[in-house]
Amino acid sequence: MSDEEAIFDEAMDNLRQAAQRIRATRNRLWSAGMDDHPNYRDLIHRISSAPAMTEAAFVEARRRSERGQGHNQEVFADTPPPLKCLSAVAGA
Repeated sequence: MSDEEAIFDEAMDNLRQAAQRIRATRNRLWSAGMDDHPNYRDLIHRISSAPAMTEAAFVEARRRSERGQGHNQEVFADTPPPLKCLSAVAGA
């Protein structure tokens, strides 16, 4: 296993765990009725959109791992810059 493959494997494990923890946090907030509280709207919105971002990162890591292309710049040519992705998700 190359260094890149090991990094992608670790990233996928971490992202899988992060998605589970984010979903658990979201569910606890909802079950406590905090999603209706005006002081927590921004937090609830961000926590609700976080699983999609985490899943997208997981899929990207898996895709790169399967292709074995790692840090090849040509692979990044079709990938939008991170700030554009985040601003699109945030509704900016």
